[in-house]
Amino acid sequence: MSITFKDVKEAAGDTPLSIHSGESTPDGYFAVSFPFLGLFTTYLLTGKPQDENAPVVGRVEISDSRMRANVYRGAGLIGGEYMVAYSYDEAFAKILG
Repeated sequence: MSITFKDVKEAAGDTPLSIHSGESTPDGYFAVSFPFLGLFTTYLLTGKPQDENAPVVGRVEISDSRMRANVYRGAGLIGGEYMVAYSYDEAFAKILG
């Protein structure tokens, strides 16, 4: 089952979302960031922020003070294929493979 923008918003609950698109994301994608399970998490989704059915394609978790990003390719709120990156550009490139 594919996780969508609607699922991400429900997981965030009352936590404010930061939505990014344009120069900060690959063409045709947008990102949604918020603290999730104690980690600052950014989900990369295909489509436009107005589309609640936009699917998640991966996520980036900032896990430590060195700002290392744990990157997961896959369509879940958690889980997926694990990778490491040191910038959002590198992380998004790895997610998109």
